[in-house]
Amino acid sequence: MRKFTTIILFVLVIPFLFAVDLLADQRGIKVKARAVDGSTKELQLYSGYYALVIGCGDYRRGWPKLPNPVKDADLVIEAVFEDLELKQTLFKELGLLCQPGSILATNSSSLSISRIASASNRPEQVIGLHFFYPVPVSPAVEVVPCLSTSEKTTDMALSFLKKLGKEALVTKDFPGFLINRLLPIFANEAFNLLHEGMATAEDIDKACKLMLGHPIGPLELADRLGLDTTLSVLTYLHRELGERYRPSPLLKQLVNAGHFGKKSGKGVYDYQSDKGS
Repeated sequence: MRKFTTIILFVLVIPFLFAVDLLADQRGIKVKARAVDGSTKELQLYSGYYALVIGCGDYRRGWPKLPNPVKDADLVIEAVFEDLELKQTLFKELGLLCQPGSILATNSSSLSISRIASASNRPEQVIGLHFFYPVPVSPAVEVVPCLSTSEKTTDMALSFLKKLGKEALVTKDFPGFLINRLLPIFANEAFNLLHEGMATAEDIDKACKLMLGHPIGPLELADRLGLDTTLSVLTYLHRELGERYRPSPLLKQLVNAGHFGKKSGKGVYDYQSDKGS
């Protein structure tokens, strides 16, 4: 079986620190990863792998600064925003720029892998690899082959995850996959409880940690993931799967007010004091 030995490329729009988290491990080695804006990021990676981080605000402007940065990649993992059109545009370009044997993976948490794959000229080499937050400590990754994904591509993806020490959860290409069929509806009900005044945000999160054994409460987790992202996923699932995924009015209000969670400084909780720390 062919092994990944060349480059693992993480194509990110903003922020691109996700790539740092993805392979960070105390057992790894430190390397310098170039970004297309000219900066470098020191990454701690598993021995035998190299990451080129594309971290420009717009990859279309940034890519010309490097001569085809993906031409030698064995595996490309895309982690741009949950926007189907953006992902399809990117995969169309990757299908043309990558070497014939490259595997193209998407980190999408809910979108159709088949529709993303169809934009490339190599759908049999496209697969979903959904890394859970927080990536360094999360033990599992959702592996989502689509109808076009070849058995060889799936086997190589599973081999790669085994090398990373991650447990592979193979699931069908259906809206939300496994975790995002469960997590958003759970978080959404937490927002409904808060909206109805059933309890404070702190007590809702505390109840889930103390009584359900969750390491983090659903409202705090939504803040960390981004309330805009949470709303986007729920809106998509509501359209695809029906009323049980209708987004909470409170979640909509917070997003409309620009309260996106930790990244904006305010969401369910206030993070203003964290800025600049």
